[in-house]
Amino acid sequence: SAAVAAASVAASSAAAAAIEAKFAARGMALEREAAAKGHPVEVLRELGRLHAEMAKSGLLESARTDAARQKALDYYGRALAKSPQDAQLLSACGELALVMGDLGKATERLTGALSQSKGSATVAA
Repeated sequence: SAAVAAASVAASSAAAAAIEAKFAARGMALEREAAAKGHPVEVLRELGRLHAEMAKSGLLESARTDAARQKALDYYGRALAKSPQDAQLLSACGELALVMGDLGKATERLTGALSQSKGSATVAA
């Protein structure tokens, strides 16, 4: 019936809003932590990951998904500025650039990640 469908939509909207509120609260907490600690790589990485997860969640309309991806890329970029050889950051940036259609940046970052990963394996061997 229409009433059941309306109730289902309302419940879904409420659930999505609750999830989005948790993402926002976590983001604000991480922003405070970053500011208090001088924006360390680990916190910037976590902020990037948080925004990337939000973009992947399927909860946002297209423009907000794109904005979340860009914000994730910005945080990863700030972390890379402090740790340019970090293979995980390079990989995360490359994957986002690929999804965003920036094939040049994706290739550059993913190639860098692969080079760093191979270098780490060589050193460890």
